[in-house]
This record gives sequence, structure tokens and C-alpha cells, in this order.
Amino acid sequence: MTPPSRLDLAEPDVYELAPGVAVKLINVPGVRSVEVTTILHRGTQELAGGPTETAQALGALMDVATLKRDADALSLVQDLNEIAVYSWMGHHRGGVGLSCPKSELPLGVELMGEVLLTPAFPKADLKRNQRYRKLFYTVDGPSDAAASARAAMGFAWNPADHPYGARPVVKDITKVKTGDLVDLHREWLEISPVTVLVVGDVTWEQVRPLLSKALDGIGAEGVQNPDLPIDPPTGQRVIAVERPGENQAKISLRTVAPSRDADDRVATEMTNWAFGGHFLSRLNRNLREDKGFTYGSRSRYFQAETRGFITVSVDVKVKNVEAAITEIQREIDALVTEGVTESELGASALEEISYWNGVLETAGTADGFYSSLFDDGESVADARSRGDAALEVSIADTIEVAKTWLASDKARVWVISGDPEKLRPQLDSLGFKVEWLKPEDAILGTF
Repeated sequence: MTPPSRLDLAEPDVYELAPGVAVKLINVPGVRSVEVTTILHRGTQELAGGPTETAQALGALMDVATLKRDADALSLVQDLNEIAVYSWMGHHRGGVGLSCPKSELPLGVELMGEVLLTPAFPKADLKRNQRYRKLFYTVDGPSDAAASARAAMGFAWNPADHPYGARPVVKDITKVKTGDLVDLHREWLEISPVTVLVVGDVTWEQVRPLLSKALDGIGAEGVQNPDLPIDPPTGQRVIAVERPGENQAKISLRTVAPSRDADDRVATEMTNWAFGGHFLSRLNRNLREDKGFTYGSRSRYFQAETRGFITVSVDVKVKNVEAAITEIQREIDALVTEGVTESELGASALEEISYWNGVLETAGTADGFYSSLFDDGESVADARSRGDAALEVSIADTIEVAKTWLASDKARVWVISGDPEKLRPQLDSLGFKVEWLKPEDAILGTF
């Protein structure tokens, strides 16, 4: 099969707005909206040694109100002008994002600058946020099957003594004070190098004066710190979250996978795509079309600088848990022995080229592509090289990937959520050694 031609995608134009502040501009002709993301290259790890309640509240509350506009006024001006401004905070960086029509870019950038530089942290909104967070950990999270299962998987995968696996401490939620946020915010602005991603039908001449005014005074010399090393689990672990009386069950399986820069990343992406990465994948054909167990199943391959994993997820009736797990394992065994077919490899490569050629359809699709490159420290040329490499992946390569990462003797974490009375005999039949958890323990990671 001759693959279709790739469109040319340009590398971002890079400018220095001020010392410590770089702008990466991607011009996308003809699109209506503009996406701007101001990234500060310091996060919870650099600010507080991990995701403390104060550091997380900083990211969550910056976009609530500013010194110029209270919460109602900030919300109203965004609604009336189709503007969305949002703040966020991660392990090693955080920032403020903006999405708006091109015609509203001056106002949008002004609001982004207000949220980033002069957040108000109103006491009433801080108290409201704290109340919601406590309710989540004590009521809403444990009562939500999906939330408690996700939490159980995350905490089972990441050790509690590592910043990426830090457990919530409910009693600390109400200890956060407005003054704490003000002090931490000031430190964050002082120590952070800054990168601004601008995606839309705009030029440097148009955005430079807007950004210079809105972001005046921030930017420190330096680069983003690397991700922390983290050891993945070993062996097999099976966790069951008790949900008495529920007829539905949630099944998740996570396996170790290559990190972002590994030589077999591309082959793993293609193997996962065939396994469970799209609607007509092997898992979906088996569990949905053939067995009628579910409306849909999925496997996702996550890769970062120091870690990678594949996560399978599916909802089935609780009576079908043993059969569904057996079929998941059967599909994995088939990959180990036979790999991916030539037609699946061709379809996967075609899917990647189709995605590539759709990057410039909207500001949102372009922003998603270029933001992912920025997150991974890659250039457009790097991404294109990976896409070209996909055309050379062989069946033997996918067998090697499956043997290395997915085989039954490799690390696996299962999380099954459902009625314990109906789950126990099925899990026993599978030969699983099970850790049984209450939803409250799953959501807090107290296991």
C-alpha cells in the first residue's frame, strides 16, 4: 500500500519577549479562534516538594477572580465574549491558558495576564473549593465507581513515598489560607522561566504588544526540570473495590510500557492501536461485537520522560467479569505469539498520517499537536520521523513489544470494581490473589 502524502507542517517561530520569556508562534491561516498558553516551568515539585494542598489550590483558584474583577465579573466578561481562561498546575510546570475568537484577542490576553499575575484568591471561594474537595474525598469520590477505580489504579501504580504517588491528606485541605496562596504565587512568578505558545491566524507584530503588556515583569532564566525517575511495579497485583449491590463492574489492567524516548515507542504505539486503541480494535471486536459484554473497551498508551504504561479499561455486567478478563488475557497472548497483522500495521500508519494531515483544520487541533510536541520536547521534524518510522514497523517488531511489555510474566496491576459477593468466586476461579478495598480506601490511597 502506498501511503498518502503528508502535508508540510512548519516548526514554530520562536521569539524572545523578554529575558526568561520565550514565545513560540504557530500561524494557522483561516482559523477563527486563537489559543494561547502561558507556561511557567516550575510546578508543585519545585514549589512545595510535591503536590501539597497549597500548591494544588494555587493552580485551581487562580482563574476564579483577580484584583481587578471579582468572580462574577470575570465569569461574565468571558461568557459575553466567548473567551475561556483557565489555570492549571502540574508536577513541574503550570500556567494559564486562553481560548478566544481572534476579534477578542486583546481582551483575552488582558484577562489571561490578570489571572496569571494578579489572582485575588477570595476567601469565600477558597472555602467553597475546600468544601468541594472534602466532599469529593469523603462522599462523592467513594460513591463514584469510576473515580474510586481510577484512584485505586493510580495509587497502586505509584508508590506513596514518591511525589507522583502522593496521597491526599484530607485534614490538610482546610489548613490552606489566602496568605499561603499569595506567598506561593509570588514565589512561583519569581523563580519560573516562561514559554508562551500562540496558535492561530495571527502574526508576531499583532501579538507582541499584547503579550508584552499582559506579562510584564515575569520570567526567570533557566529551563524546565526533568521528570523524576520512578520505578514501576513488579509482578502481578489484583485489587478489588467493594461495591455491594451493583450490577455493573469496572475492569482495568495496567502494564509497564516504554518511556517517551525508547527505541520501541513507535512499535508499541502501533501494537496498542491494534489491541485496543480504536473502535474496531481487537478488544472492542471481541468484548463488544462478539461477546456483547460492553458498549466499548479501550487501551491507552501513556508515555513520558521517565515512565510509560498501557491501561485497558472496560465496563461489563458483574456476572461477566471472569469471562471478560479471560478474553483480555487471550487477546494479549495472541499478540505475544502472533503480533499485529500487516493490515493492522497499515491501518495504524494510515491513521497517523490522517491525524497529521488534519492538524491545521482548527486552532484547537493545531494547539493539541504543537502542545504535545512541546510537552515531549520534540520538534515537528521529530514527530514526522516517528511517523515515517511507523511505515517500517514489522510483525516481528510487534511480537517483540508484546513479549517485552505485555506477556503474562510481566508486571500487571488489575483493578476490578463491583459487588464482592458476585466477584469473589470469579476472581478465585481465575487464580487471583485479591486485595479487597472499601471505596473510601481506594479514593484516598490508604492501602
